Amino acid sequence: SFEGEIYRQLDNLIHESAQALDQADPVTTKNSSGYALTQVLQKDGSFDLTPLFVGSQGTLGVVTAAQIQAQPHNLQNSIVMIGFTKIDDLASFSSAVLTLEPSALEIIDKNLLNEVHTLQSNQLKGIIESPYPNFVLIVEFDDPKDRDRQRKIKKLNKILDELDGTLLNETSDPDEREKIWKVRNSAAVVMGANFKGRSALPLIEDGCVPPENFAKLISG
Repeated sequence: SFEGEIYRQLDNLIHESAQALDQADPVTTKNSSGYALTQVLQKDGSFDLTPLFVGSQGTLGVVTAAQIQAQPHNLQNSIVMIGFTKIDDLASFSSAVLTLEPSALEIIDKNLLNEVHTLQSNQLKGIIESPYPNFVLIVEFDDPKDRDRQRKIKKLNKILDELDGTLLNETSDPDEREKIWKVRNSAAVVMGANFKGRSALPLIEDGCVPPENFAKLISG
């Protein structure tokens, strides 16, 4: 059949191009670009064309129907906000915290916060005060059991004790969590700002590097 021919040709393409695909595949925990050919062939030999089709962004066809599986979402999250002066301490802490499998890990730098303060001085009032730390790290855990979340936060604080970081806030209160996320979402203030009658195009793009190279990227 036509579908069978797609599988056969794709199988040949993947095996014939194995070396090139291996070299091109980035070593990351997340990759949202390209045709994702390396994700098509599973370890058990089965095929899953979903990554290829989604990665093609409409160039291979269009989706007319889809069956999706929902994942559990816990509304009782715990969140921590930490300030760092040195980039090396931030990088070391972030790498260590990743082993705790946080549901979110976000970094905001002093330059962005100062810009937000200049444009809308009340945006961060009562959440984080100027002068701002060089770097602010937001860590969130969404484990279903409160006991597991508290255990991870305890480990997080133990890691923090060994580095030059300052605990700015720690909470499970929904209203307080929303306030902390305003720090991260304040980037929208800068993106939508008007400078001398002009505003930036609303474009968001992420660069991706291995965690051990993060400090080099920011410093560079």
